Amino acid sequence: MKAIAVSRRGESHRADGRECQDFSLAEARGSFAMAVVCDGHGGRRYFRSRAGAEAAAEVTRSCVSELIENADPGLFTSKPVTGREALTTERGKKDLRKWDERDELMHRLFGAIAVRWRDRIAGHAREHPLTEEERQKVPREYLEAFEARDGSGERTGLPETYGCTLICFVRTESFWLAFQIGDGKCIAFSPEGKWSEPVPWDESCFLTSTTSLCDDGAPDEFRYCYGGRKTLPMAVFLGSDGVDGSFGDTRSLADFYVGILKLIGRSGGEDAEAELGNALPELSRRGSGDDVSVACCCDESAVVRAQRSLIEWQLSCVESDMDAARSRKRSLEAELGKYQGRGSLSGKDRIDRNLCLKEIDRADESRKELNQRYSELAAELRGYGETRAGDGAAESAGTLSGDSVPDGEKAAGSVSEERKEAGNCSEEALGHSQQVIGRAADAGAAQGNQDPERERALELLRKAKQGDAESQGLLGYLYETGRGVPQSFPEALRWYGEAARNGSAIAMYCLGRLHEDGRGAQQDFGKAAQYYSKAARRGEQRSLGRLGYLYETGRGVTQSLRDAADCYRKAAGSGDAFAEYRLGLMHLTGQGAPRNPWRAEELLIKAARQGNPGAVYELGIMCLRRQSFEKAFLLLRKAAELGHDGAMKSLGDMYRDGRGVRHSFENAILFYRKAAARGNAGAASGIGDIYFFSQKYAEAAAWYCRAASRGYAEAQRKLGQMYEKGYGVAQDHGEALKWFHLADKNRGPSW
Repeated sequence: MKAIAVSRRGESHRADGRECQDFSLAEARGSFAMAVVCDGHGGRRYFRSRAGAEAAAEVTRSCVSELIENADPGLFTSKPVTGREALTTERGKKDLRKWDERDELMHRLFGAIAVRWRDRIAGHAREHPLTEEERQKVPREYLEAFEARDGSGERTGLPETYGCTLICFVRTESFWLAFQIGDGKCIAFSPEGKWSEPVPWDESCFLTSTTSLCDDGAPDEFRYCYGGRKTLPMAVFLGSDGVDGSFGDTRSLADFYVGILKLIGRSGGEDAEAELGNALPELSRRGSGDDVSVACCCDESAVVRAQRSLIEWQLSCVESDMDAARSRKRSLEAELGKYQGRGSLSGKDRIDRNLCLKEIDRADESRKELNQRYSELAAELRGYGETRAGDGAAESAGTLSGDSVPDGEKAAGSVSEERKEAGNCSEEALGHSQQVIGRAADAGAAQGNQDPERERALELLRKAKQGDAESQGLLGYLYETGRGVPQSFPEALRWYGEAARNGSAIAMYCLGRLHEDGRGAQQDFGKAAQYYSKAARRGEQRSLGRLGYLYETGRGVTQSLRDAADCYRKAAGSGDAFAEYRLGLMHLTGQGAPRNPWRAEELLIKAARQGNPGAVYELGIMCLRRQSFEKAFLLLRKAAELGHDGAMKSLGDMYRDGRGVRHSFENAILFYRKAAARGNAGAASGIGDIYFFSQKYAEAAAWYCRAASRGYAEAQRKLGQMYEKGYGVAQDHGEALKWFHLADKNRGPSW
């Protein structure tokens, strides 16, 4: 058996001087092997997560060693591969499967790891008081959390300070097991060279959100798998999320690991470990920017025997990619054939033909790269006494310094056509009413009622007329959403008003939103502010977030960034996503609150976890600036799915410029159109840029005009140039001068 473990500081941490937050270990002796990867969360809140990661790895090693020594190996010996989701996930799905003694054993292991980890970090905190550097760099609130104690004198804020994720794999002569809490991936290879992800994925690990060893219910959040002697894997790789986040898909990640296995098979584990240590920093630089860790356990003799199978798998990937490239070229050639033999072509047809020729050239370049890759793999295979026919090649993601990117066409198609409204007032404020109505609907259906929501509405109307405040508020919600009654904002306003007069703080909040949005009554920010203030005084914290926004924008109240920030802080303290988002922006820009990028990112992450599209978008832009293109793409795509037009425009920019994705004007225009349909003038101007580049001047002028009419200065300037030169429009110096003046008027200070 061979075990290797490598952790390297990520590019983003290298840039700002932070140490690596990952910790990994691996060991092998005889038929036993173990690997552990722990990823400290980093950030100001988790300012000792490096120590937490190291403690988690050491505690896991000792706990697993005790389990191996004391557990009956017969429990696992003859078992097929079994995978279990987290207990919390199964409870949420109401899909709790019957536990057996193996599950009980694993759960005791997870409990022991969590308890001993907390004991270890408590000891570390006692031995290492706050340093002067920590006191200077860490926000006071986190220092206070670090020092906080309960009535018995026990520290209460340490787990988050040391927070980290954990992945572990263990192999013995007769069985194996793997378990995980948090993100990162475990990839296993069978003796035939086939790969899989044996540990079930956790949907809670999405974008920047993850489960963690510092969670109060950590033992219930572990996922795990195990198998007997007949299912022993040839090799298993554990990678922190900085590794899998550097690849566009899991196949490319598996190809990366195949490269390591080939090195092990050719020259042994020492050379592979050294090469991996050199490759990981480059992987971080070109990929996620995060800290990167890989740990591996493998049967060296089995790896040597599987070399041919591994190369054949890579060749099959090559051929698949090549088939796609051939299909793409055939469709382009068919498109080009429409222009053959037509004599003189119109200006538009000439432009389309030239674009088609350029795309064919790109397809040929791609095929050349693929052919080169194929030739290299075929030469490797010939070294094992076998050749293959074909002319394909795989992408360069298979090298140790892989540079994989998301598949543009698939990504573009995944964005929902419909805008998902975020932060709807009644959905937030009357969430409990949905549960009430849902229960009533279920009860009505059980009794055979044809329209249980209608029956519920009639019952609420009877109680509302009798002066019941809760029923009045719920009836307002039904009228606002059209559930069981015809949708009517004036009626919603009426019943919310009745409930508010009877003291309902939630109804006051909803009245504020209706007046702020101009639904059911004329838009009136002053009234909205009054209702928000009344609701806030009665404990409806979400009203503070909306009131803060009115103070920030000066609508209905005297503009005051200080008052806005104060409202946001109070609302954010109760978990309001909108307030967290707006306060995060203030800390990001330094307007209204001290500039604090670390605090800003923390607030934005909290808001994003609750689905706030603006927060998801801002996190995506942060990743773009750090050149963490994979994470940026995922975040921006999520924000676009939530209806954020700025995210749609940014995705268009990525495709237009080929930043982190394959260059594609087609996908760029797709996202630009979605954003422009929602009023984003920059996206409309972006479409104009693409058409101008393609020499489709009339179309470019039309899109510039659309953006210019919305006050977009850059489009106004470009439209002026179109009139000045006569591109796509009749030459008109007077019209050009008009647009130049408007552009000068609307330009910002950084023009």
